[in-house]
Amino acid sequence: MPVTMHGGFATTGLLLLAACGGAGLSPVAGGGPTAAATTPEVVLAAVAPAAGPQPSIEKPPPPRDCRRLLAAVRAGETGAVLPVVLVDPDDPVRLDLPGLRRGAGEPGAPCLLLVDRLRAAGGSLRELGRERLEGRRPVGSRRVANPEYTRLERELAAVKRGEGRDRRTDRILATGDPALDLVGMVAETLIAGGRALFGGDRAAELEDALAATPPYIERPVYRRYRYELVRLAGERRGIARAALLDRRRGRGWTTEIRLEERRRFALARDRDPEDDVPLPPGVGELAEPAALEAWRTGPPAVPASVLLDHLAAAIDGPGQPMTPKALLAAWRETPADAAPAASAAARESPSVVVLRRGEEAVGLGFYVTPEMILTFERFLGRSVLVPVEASPGLLTYGVVEARDPERGLVLVWLPRSGPPLPLAEREAETGTPLLPVGAGGVLRAGAPLVVDGAVVGVASGEDVAATVPLTALRAFLDGSATAAPRTAASR
Repeated sequence: MPVTMHGGFATTGLLLLAACGGAGLSPVAGGGPTAAATTPEVVLAAVAPAAGPQPSIEKPPPPRDCRRLLAAVRAGETGAVLPVVLVDPDDPVRLDLPGLRRGAGEPGAPCLLLVDRLRAAGGSLRELGRERLEGRRPVGSRRVANPEYTRLERELAAVKRGEGRDRRTDRILATGDPALDLVGMVAETLIAGGRALFGGDRAAELEDALAATPPYIERPVYRRYRYELVRLAGERRGIARAALLDRRRGRGWTTEIRLEERRRFALARDRDPEDDVPLPPGVGELAEPAALEAWRTGPPAVPASVLLDHLAAAIDGPGQPMTPKALLAAWRETPADAAPAASAAARESPSVVVLRRGEEAVGLGFYVTPEMILTFERFLGRSVLVPVEASPGLLTYGVVEARDPERGLVLVWLPRSGPPLPLAEREAETGTPLLPVGAGGVLRAGAPLVVDGAVVGVASGEDVAATVPLTALRAFLDGSATAAPRTAASR
């Protein structure tokens, strides 16, 4: 007689049959692997190493000859260790090979790499361009519904609705056959127990998670603003001296190398410290003016592997008689050449003028034609007339004739003439700053930088060596109609 059943009785029947008779199932015919054949113990036994003592692997002793040790450390050989001692522990020397160890090493260590104090040999920061960017700063917060709390509420409601529906619909009808009815009762009991076990646990988990989740959260409120970003290219130079010492023989080899380091920086003027809007790609490392100046005047960083490469090329013959104490004394008596001397001190020039705002001197400008000065727009006030001190005690007023919004440069016409400065024919890394006659050396921003009397750039700040390069000056002046007299005056 046909039997009518509801819900998941067919699945439950299979589970029940598996529970009742599955223990007596025999392995599949044909010799295939059974469930018992893939237990973790069997798998582990298959890959475990053989029992018994294993042969030891002897490590080769490190080479004691310093030249061979140097080659082994450079090649990354196991067991090759070379102690490194820095005369100045704060110098930026990177131990970038695994065989290099800071410190004098064991007393019996036969070899030593000694690095003299790194010497700075000048640096510069060159302005690549500037732009106005939009950022956002937090100005408060507002209360909003917590989306995680809402999600947990919905999932808990769905679980509870599912439990009620299952209790109402998944009931097994009596068939009249005592044996089948007994099986159905057992199945219904298993289903109810499973729901109580698993469904109830899930509901309890959701209730606990809901109780631990706040229904509301505070979200920050932002306000848009604009700031100026200055892109800079930094370069610094230095000298490093190093020696490989054979302490057993009292001999050694020395080398001296010139270092160069180039990096990109970004200087964000008036950027809010809490602004979380990412900077445009490729602008370089964001830095403060004081950190930029410290980087420019410091020695370049050097990987120790570079020192080893130069030492390997310098090793020739048995070396010179040398001990660490004698070498340090010789280095102190003959410091490394600090390379090219720093640029000459600032000089006074009648071609440079002072921009004023009321009683305050705010920046400098210089004549590019007999009646036109070049300066920065940020030095100007709100008035259409620009107060300029063309010579000590003499104040005159000029008018803006042309602007370069990208770099913030302006051309100002003055009724008082002055000697113009020509532009250089080629780029230069640095130049001598010119200051106004009798104005002292306090102001630097806006000062022309000259080489052999020709302008190679303009200082754009007081506390860093950032400059507007010669190419930018040429582009602005050549594109300004008022710059036409400059060409004649420069010849």
